[in-house]
Amino acid sequence: MSEVIDPFLRGFGYSPVDLPLAQVEWMTNRRIEAKNAYERLGLPTIRLEDWKFTNLKNLRNVDFSLATEDFSISMAALPKAVPNVDAHRIVFVNGIFDAELSAIGDLPTGVKLGSLAEAIEADPDKFENELNASINMDVSALAALNTAYLADGLYLEVDRAVVMEKPIHLVSLTYTGDEAVSFHPRHSIRLGNGAAVTLLESHVGVSGEMQSFGNAVSEIQLGRDANLGHYILQKEADHSSAYGLTTIKADKGSVYDGFTLNLGGQIIRNETLCDIDGEHAEIRINGAYHADVKRHHDTTIRVNHNVPNSKSLAVFKGVLGDQGRGVFQAKTYVERGADGTDGQQLHKALLLSDKAEINAKPELEIYADDVKCAHGSTSGALDQMQLFYLESRGIDEERARALLVQAFLHEAVDHIRHQEICELFHAELENKLGESA
Repeated sequence: MSEVIDPFLRGFGYSPVDLPLAQVEWMTNRRIEAKNAYERLGLPTIRLEDWKFTNLKNLRNVDFSLATEDFSISMAALPKAVPNVDAHRIVFVNGIFDAELSAIGDLPTGVKLGSLAEAIEADPDKFENELNASINMDVSALAALNTAYLADGLYLEVDRAVVMEKPIHLVSLTYTGDEAVSFHPRHSIRLGNGAAVTLLESHVGVSGEMQSFGNAVSEIQLGRDANLGHYILQKEADHSSAYGLTTIKADKGSVYDGFTLNLGGQIIRNETLCDIDGEHAEIRINGAYHADVKRHHDTTIRVNHNVPNSKSLAVFKGVLGDQGRGVFQAKTYVERGADGTDGQQLHKALLLSDKAEINAKPELEIYADDVKCAHGSTSGALDQMQLFYLESRGIDEERARALLVQAFLHEAVDHIRHQEICELFHAELENKLGESA
C-alpha cells in the first residue's frame, strides 16, 4: 500500500526551532511534543466518528506554505468587506499581528490586549501553564498541529470587575497571493471575576486564487460572574478552508453568549468544547449558515455540565442551496450529580436544491436524574402553503422564495443579545442573500 504523505508534514520545511519564540525553551519543547502527536494522529479522516461527515481529502494534494512572521505581506488598508464598527480593532493577516492595520486605541485600566507572541516573549513564565491548559493533543490532531506551528494570535486578559464599554474587534484576514498558505493562530482569552467583554471576530478572504487553510484555536477562561459576548462573522473566499476550535471553561455564574454566522469559504468547521465547572453558569452557542455552490459548513459542539444548576442552549439554522452541505453535531453531557441541568439543542435546515445535503446528529448523554434536557432537528424544503400565501398576495415566486429564506435566517440572528452586532449581522445576511438571489 502506498504511503500518503500528510500535506502539513510534506513541504513546510520548518522545525520548531525555526519558528518565532524558539528562544523560549518550554515553547520549543511543547512544539516538538505537539508535532509528534500530530504525526501519530494525522489529518482527520472520515473513518473517525466525529469527522464522518467532513472530508479533508482535497487538502492532501496541496503544497501549503507556512505563514510565519517573515511572510511577506503589505496591505495599505483594510478590505471593504471588513465591517466598520466602533471598537478596539486588532488585525491579524494569516495569523500574524499587523500593527499598522490595527487600531486598538486607549484601553480601560485592567485590560491587556495585543499579540500573544509579544506577550509570551515579554513574560514567558506566565504562559507556560496557561497555554494548552484546555487542549488534549492526544485526541485532537488539528489542535496538536496548531500547537506545533503557532506563531501568533490574540492575547486578551481582563482584570476582575472590569466592564468594557466598547467591543473588541478581532479581524482575521486570509491572503494567499501566488501560493497556498496555512496558518495556525492561537487566541488566549481570560476574563476575571465579574468582568464583561464583547468580542467580534471577522474572518475575511482578501485576494489570490490559491487555496488556504486556517487552523485557529481559542482558549477562553471565564471567571466567576464573568460575561463574554462572542460573535463570529465568517466571510472567507471560495477557495479557503478553515478549522476553528474554541474551548470554554466557565466558572460559577458566568455567561457566554456566542453566535457564528457562516457565509463563505469552501470547507468550514467550527468546533466548540465547553466545560461548565461552576453552578448557575449559562452557555449559549447559537448560529446560522448559508451554504450554496459547493460550500461545506460543519458545526460541532460538546457541552459538559460538570456541576448542578447550569444552562446551555444551542440553536442553529441553515440554508443549503445548489450542492451545499451542512453538518450539525452537538452533544450535551450531564455528569453524575449535575442535577438541575437545563440543556437544549435545536437545529433547522432549509434545502433549496435536490443536490443539497444536511447531516444532523444531536445527542444527549445524561447521568443525573433531575434535569431538563431536549434536542431536536428538522430539515426540509420551503413550505408550499407559505409560498402560495405570498403569491396569492401578488408576489412572484422568486421573490416569495427569497423572502421566506430571509425570514428563516434572520430569526436565528435575533438570538444575538448585543444590539449593534445583531444589526450588523442582519445587514451582512442581507448582502449575502442579495448576492445569491
